[in-house]
Amino acid sequence: MTAPGISVVIPAYNEEKLLPATIASIQKAMQNYTETLGQQAEIIVVNNSSTDQTAQIAHDMGAVVLNHPIRNIASVRNAGIKLAQYDLVVTMDADSLMPDDTLVQIWQRMQDPSYIGAGLGVEFVTEKLSLKILAFFIQAAVYYTSRIQGGMLCFRKKEALAIGGFPEDRLFAEDLAFGVAMRKHAKQLGKKFSCFKDIRIKSLDRKEVSIKDLWNVVYCEIKMLFGYKPSAEDFKYWYKPER
Repeated sequence: MTAPGISVVIPAYNEEKLLPATIASIQKAMQNYTETLGQQAEIIVVNNSSTDQTAQIAHDMGAVVLNHPIRNIASVRNAGIKLAQYDLVVTMDADSLMPDDTLVQIWQRMQDPSYIGAGLGVEFVTEKLSLKILAFFIQAAVYYTSRIQGGMLCFRKKEALAIGGFPEDRLFAEDLAFGVAMRKHAKQLGKKFSCFKDIRIKSLDRKEVSIKDLWNVVYCEIKMLFGYKPSAEDFKYWYKPER
């Protein structure tokens, strides 16, 4: 049984550098959400075998910390969803910033019972022109393949559990596969899984991610149009042990 409110789930693997800013931004949005609507929210950080101070930082900042050893990003997200105590779940990454009005907007939009969830907009924050151009191609590829944005998702917990959560046979682009599955599920229910592109988060520029890594994301998205199923080799950024 879940209560009215929002659970924000963040998968985290060695995120001590960026996680503090991410949590702080969510806490501001939570404060605004609580003061404006009188609703409750929580932050769940799913620590995926980090070797740095990720778990300690999350705990010290007031987040619920769940240690999850399985090195599978979909499994990590699913563990957080199962732990969530509220009926609406938001998933986002540890390198993102949430604007103050985000949770208020999500709650208000999801009061329409015809929606079971949505993908949300993403703004890439970088001063590098090359990365801005690349970000455009990534967003275009993601939206063309799935008709959603995958950087942040919001959905009703019960509907996510009804489809089995994020597909754990996908080690890469699991958020897009989840969005496609949720859209099919919504159609069967006579409801909608949409894209709220006007509700946006900011994705930070990771210094340790190369241009080659990001171009590979675009390439994999294109191959997925033809039935390709990505593997851990396609997403070495998350799965490489030295990170």
